[in-house]
Amino acid sequence: MILLGWSLEFRGEIGRALLWQEKALSLAESLGESVYREYALWSLGIGWWRHRKPDRAAELLKDALQLTYVVDDPRQAAACLEDWLGLPRRKPNSGAPQC
Repeated sequence: MILLGWSLEFRGEIGRALLWQEKALSLAESLGESVYREYALWSLGIGWWRHRKPDRAAELLKDALQLTYVVDDPRQAAACLEDWLGLPRRKPNSGAPQC
């Protein structure tokens, strides 16, 4: 579901991408799964940033960052932190945040 969201996002179908990423997040939460929840939160953060909702994006990226410490994922922690801190400086159509 996350990958489907990413493929839709790359095609510019942000609204549909967000729907699939929300489904992935709901499934991960219902199963108590932390790694996919972390990636779904990160994906949603990027999607909402592209949808021009930087406050919502920052909230989701912060949540994803907190989960990276729970699952000990330093690579994703760096990506979340870089994207979260870069939101104010980057415009949605100026290129994708990293990872």
